Amino acid sequence: MSYFSASKTPQKRNWLRAITTTLVAGFMLAPTVAAMATTMAPAPATTTSVTPSIMFGGYEKVRSDDPVITGNTGEDAVLRIENKIGRHLTLDHVYYNFDNKWPNARSAWDTAGGRIPFINWASASNGKDIQWSAIASGAYDPYIDARAVAAKNFGSPIFVAFNHESDNDGGISGTSADYVAAYRHIANRFRLAGATNVKFVLILMAKTYNAFTADQWYASDAVDYVAADGYNYGGPLAVHSQNWRSFHDIFANFYDFSIKVGKPAIVSEFATTEDTNYPTRKADWITAAADQLKLWPNIKGAMWFNSNVRYPWWVDSSVNSTGGYGAVAADPYFGATGP
Repeated sequence: MSYFSASKTPQKRNWLRAITTTLVAGFMLAPTVAAMATTMAPAPATTTSVTPSIMFGGYEKVRSDDPVITGNTGEDAVLRIENKIGRHLTLDHVYYNFDNKWPNARSAWDTAGGRIPFINWASASNGKDIQWSAIASGAYDPYIDARAVAAKNFGSPIFVAFNHESDNDGGISGTSADYVAAYRHIANRFRLAGATNVKFVLILMAKTYNAFTADQWYASDAVDYVAADGYNYGGPLAVHSQNWRSFHDIFANFYDFSIKVGKPAIVSEFATTEDTNYPTRKADWITAAADQLKLWPNIKGAMWFNSNVRYPWWVDSSVNSTGGYGAVAADPYFGATGP
């Protein structure tokens, strides 16, 4: 979902296995013949080792009833969901405008807590959309270079997505060719600064991959990961007459694109609403999404959009949903700690 543009205000925008071995011995004696019969249990079951493969994370919108723990509302929103699921998020998805400073205290807090800052950096400054052609021309190099040096000095891993969902901006900041040129320019400035700890991510809407038009937004030499934002709008809150859609239906073409271009992939925003007619349907959707992710080894990260922007996407909207999400969080497959 889009957050930062002059036309859009900045509000929107990781199980255990047991092994049991039984040994049964029988010793039998007959009066005239001594005989021994021993019955052995089957050989121990082979242990299946699960390799942590997906970085588990999300965007956590501030709520009025968040617990006051650190006193920073953004941090406390993260701690709220972490306390519910019993683990740290690996990716903390935070949205910034082009003139905001990062990495910052929130980034340092994330790193100290075992998280990786996921910076979503919009091409908007002082309430106005920035033309991508101007960025590509070097007009905004002071902004870019300042962030590149700060990122290098930060030292720890950072993911940076430049202007997510540019494919949904209606041409406000330029064409897809302008966007690709701007992305290349930004990535090159960071590399010149030696900010090798930064991984660049291209985020497009899932529907763009479904329409097979993602290539025009893809700067192959600039991005390290490709990503997609996608939602299930089905159920009683269905919009545009959309039916309930599975995680597979939403993201399959995106996954195929990542394989085609040979870049690791991240599901940068995903969520579903509840279906009030079927109390377990949201939890089942979450479980099925996790099962699908395990079938797509090129997916390296997944982040829930925990918010009520436009629709109630809250992952803890019900006991069932919270339990389903918590089970995914406890799965070692979703325990990757870095790129």
